[in-house]
Amino acid sequence: MRECGDCTLCCTLLAVKELGKKAQTACEHEKCSKCSIYESRPQSCRDFECLWLKGVVPESVKPNKCHVVLSATLDGSGMVAYVDPKHPGAHLDGDVGKLLYHAAKERPVFVAVGKLRLSMGR
Repeated sequence: MRECGDCTLCCTLLAVKELGKKAQTACEHEKCSKCSIYESRPQSCRDFECLWLKGVVPESVKPNKCHVVLSATLDGSGMVAYVDPKHPGAHLDGDVGKLLYHAAKERPVFVAVGKLRLSMGR
């Protein structure tokens, strides 16, 4: 079982309705790569598990290392890649780039880089 550890990239890239936090903004509760409200964090934070945390992608694509948070689409049929806008081409590089390239041959892959939304493959 993997643990987030020092990775908090989802805390920056994803919106959190319960906190009024917009996507692509730092969470006010993220302090020194830790959540200051972890024990009482909102349900959407509790429910979210990136594909790395679930153990379905290689260790090398840990979000804070590859600058991309991978998740399944809501219906589970595709993949979403949330790219750190400080590294706008990260989804094209290394192991995460290879993973997305191959995934796009089999299922829908959506990429979010800042306000830009892209679709790969099918």
